Amino acid sequence: LEAMDQLQLDEERRRERFYNIDPRLPDDLYFEELNAKDSALLILADRIERQSDLAKILGSGQGELVVTYLNSTAQPFQGTWGQIVQFSDDANPAAPSMAQGVVGLRESAWCPRFFIEGAKGAALAEACFEQNGKEWIPVRMRVELIDRTKEPIMDFNLPLPHGIKYINLQTGKD
Repeated sequence: LEAMDQLQLDEERRRERFYNIDPRLPDDLYFEELNAKDSALLILADRIERQSDLAKILGSGQGELVVTYLNSTAQPFQGTWGQIVQFSDDANPAAPSMAQGVVGLRESAWCPRFFIEGAKGAALAEACFEQNGKEWIPVRMRVELIDRTKEPIMDFNLPLPHGIKYINLQTGKD
């Protein structure tokens, strides 16, 4: 029982680091921020899969892409688009945040990183979100192939109030 409590506590800490949420917040504010960030990320992930060529580039075109979400301490957890399945500690990316040095990002920006894997290849992605009222808006997104070229598949950087919320992801660059 004690081991299960420790596992649950470790999982909660990883979630807090990934979502960059202050664990000292009152419960109502904590869960409000967690739900807002989770929703924003899942909406963006769904858009990437449905509205971009990423599934064709990395997979069979059928859409079954596996995503490994990475927090700032490189403790990833895996899931498929739209559904987080489990925490995992297998990946140890050495890549610095793509958001470092980005002009115009607020200090409070949240920039989750993730691997995207398909049958034909893999990519490293980072999306930066800024808060607009209670909503977290994606304002920066970069997806790079993991190969010799490190070719950017997508590279967007647009300010609030809308960020990349309504941009056509087929074009690939802003």
